[in-house]
Amino acid sequence: MPTGYTHRIQTGEMTELRDFAMSCARAFGACVDMRDEPMDAEIPDAFKPGNYHADRLDELRKELADIEAMSAEQAAERAKGECEAEMRRRAEDNRTHLEECDRYRAMREKVLAWQPPTPNHNELRNFMLSQLDDSINLDGPIYERRSPPLIQDGETWKLNKRESLLRSIDFHAAEHKKEIERAKNRTIWVRQLRASLP
Repeated sequence: MPTGYTHRIQTGEMTELRDFAMSCARAFGACVDMRDEPMDAEIPDAFKPGNYHADRLDELRKELADIEAMSAEQAAERAKGECEAEMRRRAEDNRTHLEECDRYRAMREKVLAWQPPTPNHNELRNFMLSQLDDSINLDGPIYERRSPPLIQDGETWKLNKRESLLRSIDFHAAEHKKEIERAKNRTIWVRQLRASLP
């Protein structure tokens, strides 16, 4: 039975080493991003770095400039708004988690009411109960275990936000640099492969 890579050899559509090698190349590092594309999709001669980290850098730098331009009053207002939004999000998450726990408990009652057909099935029942208990304990109202968010004064909020943005900028700058290097290495790999084939 042919694989996705050998199907065209089986049918006689593919007879050249170059075509087969380039088809199989999509299973390797340089072309692995193409694995979900159609088998006859052309492997490019040059790869370009993705835009995600570069775009994120632009967004973060703009946000940093906006933060640094804020007055203390504007920053205090943003801090208050973010704190209130966090409190709303936590309340919604707790509501969702409580509903989930109610469903776990309802299933737990069904498992407790179930009579395993043989003693060999008792371990399955115990496992089912432990899974439900773990879920109840782990998925319970998670924010009840943490202190509520505090509203920061404008200057503290600006300082914390600035530090957070600078860390994110450093991260995305490093990742963008890696992405450029990966694209360069992928391009070299594919060009070396093509040059080696008759």
